[in-house]
Amino acid sequence: MPKHKENRVPPSSPRSGAGTPSIPLCESSSIATTPDDSVLSKLLATMTVRERLVVCLKFADGLTLVEIAAVLNTGVAEVERILEHVVDHVSGVLRRQSATA
Repeated sequence: MPKHKENRVPPSSPRSGAGTPSIPLCESSSIATTPDDSVLSKLLATMTVRERLVVCLKFADGLTLVEIAAVLNTGVAEVERILEHVVDHVSGVLRRQSATA
């Protein structure tokens, strides 16, 4: 599935759009407080707003897949698909970085 540039915003940008509340994405959460913040910030910047929201809800806020699905008004299968895509993407980026290091 092609990615659309207009869905990508900086990690600290608020999420906004038709029918969605404006909320910060990982802005002040514990997900980006490691020495490798720049790497994490770069990875977050490559994700769509929806992907980043799922990652933040799962790993920063500790929500279950069912809870995330409720927040997004979608099914658990869609949340699982998003997380699988993010894991595949991050794994690929890290593999490429390791190969060039």
